[in-house]
Amino acid sequence: MFAPYNWKYSYLKQHVLAASLIGTFIDDDGVVQDKVNKWKIIHDFTKREDNTPNYTFLPPSEFKFLDYFKPSADPEDNEFMFEYNIEYGGTLKESSTPVADSLMSFDITTSAKEA
Repeated sequence: MFAPYNWKYSYLKQHVLAASLIGTFIDDDGVVQDKVNKWKIIHDFTKREDNTPNYTFLPPSEFKFLDYFKPSADPEDNEFMFEYNIEYGGTLKESSTPVADSLMSFDITTSAKEA
C-alpha cells in the first residue's frame, strides 16, 4: 500500500535540503525544472491474476500525519512538510496519476507494436 510520506519531525527540513529533494534542477537540455513529489507514480507493471494492479493506495480518508518534535528544535523547522495532493490535505492541484500517453499506459506484456 502506498501513501504520501507522513512523518513530520524536528530537522526534517534540514534532511530534505541535504538530500536535495526539493527546489529546482537543470535537466539534460539545460532547462530549470521544479522538483515534483511523484510518490503516486508506481513503476510496477505486474498485475494480479484478476488483472488488477499489484499495489493499492491508502484512501485519503485514512491519511494522517505522525509528529515527533524535539523540544529544543527550532519551532519553524517543525512546520516543514512536503507538498501533497489536495485529496491528501495538501495544495497541489495537479494529479500525479499517470496519463494515457505515459509509460504506465501499458505493462510488461504489451508488445512494441501495441505500445
